[in-house]
Amino acid sequence: MAKIRVLILGGCGFIGRNLVTYLLNNDLVSSITLVDKVPPQVAWLNEIHSDSFKNKLVQFRSANLINPDSCKNAFSLPDGSTWDLVVETELAETPNLQYTILRLPLVYGLGDKNYVTPRILAAAIYKELNKTMKLLWNADLKTNTVHVVDVCRAILFLYERGDSVGQIYNLVDDGETTQGILSNMLGDIFHIEIDYYGKIVSSCIDIEGAVEEANDRHLVSA
Repeated sequence: MAKIRVLILGGCGFIGRNLVTYLLNNDLVSSITLVDKVPPQVAWLNEIHSDSFKNKLVQFRSANLINPDSCKNAFSLPDGSTWDLVVETELAETPNLQYTILRLPLVYGLGDKNYVTPRILAAAIYKELNKTMKLLWNADLKTNTVHVVDVCRAILFLYERGDSVGQIYNLVDDGETTQGILSNMLGDIFHIEIDYYGKIVSSCIDIEGAVEEANDRHLVSA
């Protein structure tokens, strides 16, 4: 495959930063333009992702994509050309818009802060508290997963396929993961008991109140 120029909107996010590293490690790009309202310096990049962002092929553009004026900076390329003509043309011809939708489950991997990692941290906290960790719903709740590197591979795989344009794909691994499977692994690792509130209680619970109660229970004053 010929090397490509890539524009990543939200490039400092979890999937974006892993996609940058994947593209560079596999020598797939001639340039990468990252667009995000959060600068890399304050995006809590780990060492691997930080090194990727320092690569000479990577250019960062600061932009808030809900602000039209801010977007003007987002689509410039290192050689002085821009993405504007292509983007504007495609958007103006929406019926023929070249796109592919990739629906994702729980994505885990290096840099994850929102999906599997919070569950691991919660298990560690309950280990320290020596209490049973109770979760919403039940063990049968579907929580399909996929590793972030596999997401990156899928993006490039679909890019190379001409028949993927206009299609919608559901991306999961073959683990058929449930909340019970994840919980059992955490229980084995941290040696904790795990229980569930069940469907009736979970459907009626006040989420905001539950969060405040959990914070009061779990966060210890310094």
